[in-house]
Amino acid sequence: WKILGWTAALIVLLILPMFLGKYSVFLLSLLAIYALVSLGLNLLMGYTGQDNRPDNRS
Repeated sequence: WKILGWTAALIVLLILPMFLGKYSVFLLSLLAIYALVSLGLNLLMGYTGQDNRPDNRS
């Protein structure tokens, strides 16, 4: 069921831009980019504990 759900979501995401306007597609793309950036920051700051502070506070 898990694979079927992910496949259905992927198909919907691939077909959806054909029915939306350009601005809606732009907003959804921007939302996806920000989601990926936040996931990357969560991985970097949360799990690895790396930061860019010079005095190395924790």
